[in-house]
Amino acid sequence: MQNPIKGKGPTHIMALLLSVVWHPLFIPPLLFGALWAYAPTVFTPLTAKSVQNLFFMVLILSMLLPTMVLGLMYSFGYIDNMHIPDRRQRIYPFFVISTFYIMQAWYMAFQLNINPIINALYIGVAILVASISVGTLFFKVSAHAAGAAGLAGFLFAIYSHHAQAGLFMPTLIAIVLGSAVMSSRLYLQAHSPKEILYGTLLGLGASIGCIYLLS
Repeated sequence: MQNPIKGKGPTHIMALLLSVVWHPLFIPPLLFGALWAYAPTVFTPLTAKSVQNLFFMVLILSMLLPTMVLGLMYSFGYIDNMHIPDRRQRIYPFFVISTFYIMQAWYMAFQLNINPIINALYIGVAILVASISVGTLFFKVSAHAAGAAGLAGFLFAIYSHHAQAGLFMPTLIAIVLGSAVMSSRLYLQAHSPKEILYGTLLGLGASIGCIYLLS
């Protein structure tokens, strides 16, 4: 496999690092981690131990398991690389991963039903992932932009709609870094401005809409 940073300048390397660190599959753990650290009352009535268990469940089911699935698809030749630049190759893995998120949302929101905010988070993430998958049938959508916008949107909506003052700085950081990630995707020519816009609108719509309407 070709070394993606060999012979590249610092700007290119920084853009690659941002794309990796802010990968869409890392967004759910980042979101729940930020809420756990800066707005723990969002998880009422869970105990601290239960919140910790919930975080690790998100880490495994929303990040590690989908990443393993992509790795297996790459190993068996279903996708050419883990970034999946070809829209057509994105369809199958995106729908498989959407199934994971929809099943999680169903279980957490309609079976456990912890509280309206957590329910809205799970439903919003599932709607966002499913929307990206459906959109990919017709046009390429930047999942990085959708994830970055979704993270900022969820934090902003909980900060504003539920008066969680502790989320001001995490929201600001998410907006700044999210903008940097979108710029990096353009710099790397991984997406067009239109594809970034599609992802941003989906991310903001699903996140802010679900928090304001469902919690």
